[in-house]
Amino acid sequence: MHQVINFNETAKLQAKENLNAYILKYQNNFIFPDNQWNDSIWDITNFLKTKIKNHKSKKVYFRSYIDNSENKTSIDIPISKPLIDFVKAAFCEIMLVKKLLEYKRIIYAFQALEHALHQQGHEICVTEINIETLNLAEAYLLSRFKDPWNVAKNLENIINNFIISKKLNTGIYHWSTSIQYTAPTRSDRTQKEHINQNKSKLPHLQEIIALADIHHSSDHIPDKIVTSFVALAMFAPNRATEILTLSTDCRTFASIGKQEIMGLKWTPLKGGDPITKFSISPEWDEIASNSINYLTELGASARIAAKWYSENPRSLYLPEHLTHLRNQPITLWEVAQILGKENPIKGCHAFRYGFSKSIGNTTDKGRIFNPESSWVNLYYFEELEKFIVSKLPQTFPILNGATQQSWHESLFVLPKNVLSPTADTLFNVPEPIDINQINKQLGSNPGGKTIFTRNEKFLQTSDGKKDMYITTHQFRHLLNTLAQLKALPQELIAFWSGRKSIKQNDVYNHISQDAYIEAYTNIEDKVAQIPQTGYLDKKIKKIIHLNPINYDEALKIELGSIHITQYGICRHDYSLTPCPKDKDCGNCSEFSVMKGNEAHLTKANQQVLLLSKALLDAKQAEKDGHPGARKWIELNEPKHERWKKIKAFLEDESIPSHTMFTLSDPTEQHQTKVGFAYSIRELKN
Repeated sequence: MHQVINFNETAKLQAKENLNAYILKYQNNFIFPDNQWNDSIWDITNFLKTKIKNHKSKKVYFRSYIDNSENKTSIDIPISKPLIDFVKAAFCEIMLVKKLLEYKRIIYAFQALEHALHQQGHEICVTEINIETLNLAEAYLLSRFKDPWNVAKNLENIINNFIISKKLNTGIYHWSTSIQYTAPTRSDRTQKEHINQNKSKLPHLQEIIALADIHHSSDHIPDKIVTSFVALAMFAPNRATEILTLSTDCRTFASIGKQEIMGLKWTPLKGGDPITKFSISPEWDEIASNSINYLTELGASARIAAKWYSENPRSLYLPEHLTHLRNQPITLWEVAQILGKENPIKGCHAFRYGFSKSIGNTTDKGRIFNPESSWVNLYYFEELEKFIVSKLPQTFPILNGATQQSWHESLFVLPKNVLSPTADTLFNVPEPIDINQINKQLGSNPGGKTIFTRNEKFLQTSDGKKDMYITTHQFRHLLNTLAQLKALPQELIAFWSGRKSIKQNDVYNHISQDAYIEAYTNIEDKVAQIPQTGYLDKKIKKIIHLNPINYDEALKIELGSIHITQYGICRHDYSLTPCPKDKDCGNCSEFSVMKGNEAHLTKANQQVLLLSKALLDAKQAEKDGHPGARKWIELNEPKHERWKKIKAFLEDESIPSHTMFTLSDPTEQHQTKVGFAYSIRELKN
């Protein structure tokens, strides 16, 4: 009798053994000791404490794709078993190697796998994944995310570098996502209005002027904080988080001859090296210095308290004149003074400060706010101490994990509630200002109360008044675009912005391409040469071969009469002859497109789609015997191919922005309409 061995089942059993061993490895060597493996939420703040740039805790939520609970800080339905154990093991390995601050896309990729396995009715396990699973996962990502490419690449990494490489599955051998990268829409110009519900990359001039006016005219503390932030944001193109983590000693000085100039010390994010950026004028010295002085003075008492807590993490900070109250029964008026609160605390609000009950009373008038009161309640000092100390975040006393900068050394550590319109400021309780608070003040506040509405500043448009609204990142975009307008070298702009690569400059460049070409043709040698590819490049090389001029001079001659059409850039000189092609731009050698221009790409896509459909209809008409169909196909098929080449060029990520592309004429000898009319006249004669 022969024994039949099922190799597929044997391989699957081996894959499950590999999976169990992989999970067990990370269970036994758990890298997040503040958590339990079986928890659905892991707090990984301590693990990332050397990288966190603010005081926010970092948690990872192993949430199922079917969990639609409104409370985003809890989980009703975790990722299905046994998949969740693999998810946790893979997450541990990824974090051990990369220590990512942004890891949500990893969880989203696992949710896509969970969804796909549910759809197939399979066991929710990585050993059950097949090609159909991955197709379903991609379909889920496309339906869930506006831009699913980043999540899809995380899924691709999980499949190839975890599931396949660790031999946890026998049904797949290599997989690449079919979801294509979509370049972000490039905003060329300063918009007065929002575009497609998105805020313009550049702020409106009226908004900048309004902020400048508020900075000089308002004494309201929230206004001064926000405009001080804006002043520092306009000092140099820095990210909002870099501004909010400035140290109190960020100023430095250098001498140029007899003149002393001020600079600010920055620690860029995203791998940039520490840098000092100097002011562009004495006026900016004064504006930045005044802003720093204001913030330093406003937050002085809060930073003193922060230093106390860093040295005495379990003891309540007491101002010097109140140190005698430590561990003694205290009144609510004394509590207000300890916290730096200007107004007294009502007895009915005692629970808000951690008090469980009163423990007696006092008739000492020196301890009572209202002189008409004959007595007030006393409370345990220790309850207030425990309450305030418990409010300090896990990352305290470090604000910037990369530099180990403490709270008490940070410029934007200010009194608690200082931006709140509904709560008293607590001058002796420190709190870092975060980017969301600044953005709300600049216009995103759901309640509509912003720095602009408080000061009655509105956009004046043809449709009447509209609310002003700026984001913290727009100032960086504005300064980068101004630098591009002044034709500064790309290396200098990248250095000034704290970037590692000049390739990132283009995202912040909102100059229209026609302005870029105009600058090139008019500002002599101060603008970098516009890269060329295609027919125009070959034509210029022929010109310089036959004439005693260089490439740059020949290119400027060719670009001397450019104007912008709905399809791209036209170089035809209309002062000499009319258009020889008459709306047939794609078939003209005087027509060019420029990489990075979304309008050019949109038109190219439209032409390819239009001609593709028309050619299909024409070929069907030819099959049906319609006369003239073959002639139409012969005329328009080359047009279709040319537009496909233009589209491919504009979508090629390897080509630098501002590169121009030109196709030669379909034939060396082409006849204009004028020439065609002349030929007919000759035939008649």
